Amino acid sequence: MVVYEKPEHAMSILTPDLVSRYSVEGPRYTSYPTALRLEPITDPVVWREVLLSANQIRKPVSVYVHIPFCKSLCWYCGCHKIITKDPADADHYLDLLEAELDLVAPLLHERNQLKQIHLGGGTPNFLRVDQLYRLTGKLRQRFRWSDAPEFSVEIDPRLFTREQAQGLADIGVNRVSIGVQDLDTRVQVGIHRLQPSWMIAQSFEFLREVGIHAINVDLVYGLPHQSVESMASTMDRMTELRPSRFAVFHYAHLPSRFPSQRLIQTEALPGPETKTLILMDIIRRLDAAGYVHIGMDHFALPDDALAIAARDGTLHRNFQGYTTQSGLDLYGFGVSSISHVDGNLIQNGKDIDPYEAAVRQGRLPWAKAYAATTEDRLRRDVIMGIMCQGHVDWEQLSRTHQIDAERHLVKERLRLIPLMADGLVDVHDHSLDVTGLGRFFLRNIAMVFDAHLEPSRESRFCRTW
Repeated sequence: MVVYEKPEHAMSILTPDLVSRYSVEGPRYTSYPTALRLEPITDPVVWREVLLSANQIRKPVSVYVHIPFCKSLCWYCGCHKIITKDPADADHYLDLLEAELDLVAPLLHERNQLKQIHLGGGTPNFLRVDQLYRLTGKLRQRFRWSDAPEFSVEIDPRLFTREQAQGLADIGVNRVSIGVQDLDTRVQVGIHRLQPSWMIAQSFEFLREVGIHAINVDLVYGLPHQSVESMASTMDRMTELRPSRFAVFHYAHLPSRFPSQRLIQTEALPGPETKTLILMDIIRRLDAAGYVHIGMDHFALPDDALAIAARDGTLHRNFQGYTTQSGLDLYGFGVSSISHVDGNLIQNGKDIDPYEAAVRQGRLPWAKAYAATTEDRLRRDVIMGIMCQGHVDWEQLSRTHQIDAERHLVKERLRLIPLMADGLVDVHDHSLDVTGLGRFFLRNIAMVFDAHLEPSRESRFCRTW
């Protein structure tokens, strides 16, 4: 296990020049390879056999369900969503989800335990309470739930009610993520998402009333009209509410990929230096408030399960970000969702009409996939070791993959030399260790070992800073 320096020590040597040199486009490594490697499926039967083969082994699983509906369009958002105010659309969509679950469930080992459930979107609390009951009932019918699965849900505080809070508690939800982004009114107008601070506080109150105390807050820096001062005010109010975790995401302005972002005034976006100052101030404030820097952009209270996992070396990453649940195959349901099974990636179609046509006809709605190679599996272990433990043991890697890892990755090890000179990593005879300073550059370090990165004229990733 790696023991890191305190954030304030690392930030004392975090200079604007260093940040500028490492501010490049790069993956967030919620998987390796990333979802950009997905290719159109030509033979669905092959992928059905992939799942059947993977599930010959009794193994716990994770489920992600994508709820794409939003009542209004947030201009900054890069998620797959459908804008509607009609709750009947959700009933129709639940019909399709149930049909998809019926198609996939027979491919799983009957003794696989469901240990993690996540409802994402879109806006999961677009669903009424009775619709939440219906969805959870189907999941219980089709999966063998463990005794105490982690059950998390993303919510939009603008739609959240006391009745919904009770409904979440009743179906077994034990963690909730609240999309805050920024509390500054000017910023909220600039991204078309108005939600006053009392609304956030009220959501905390509703959740705690029903016994849900594991609350995550999502913030975004780099939004239009943001400044160090405006975000400092947001941080003061949010740390007073004392959520369990913070995720502080760098806004990726990719209008060529996400048309809604074209509505944002480009000239209102803060520059690189301002964004750096905003993030550094956020980190200082979270450290002063007692939050542990888990890695990259995640922070947690010391007694939170994520902080404990970071300390004992069991931290993991999947498409929802950092998680305590390691070794789980992930099954995604709904439009655009991605499954990650035995290292392979399989994605449902992003458009609702083809998705519906497939499940109505009894076909799995898969549109794209990627089969992991032996080389991918080796590099995935290196990258996840960097991202999650800040440590790679070359000897252990060699034993696991039956290869001389140090020799096999000698070119990459040489590419680490400039990072060593900048104090981001320490490379020893048989291991690589990320330094306290390097924790702010995990993506840059991991990119050294990414065999799939290639130059592109089009922006495909958010910047690392």
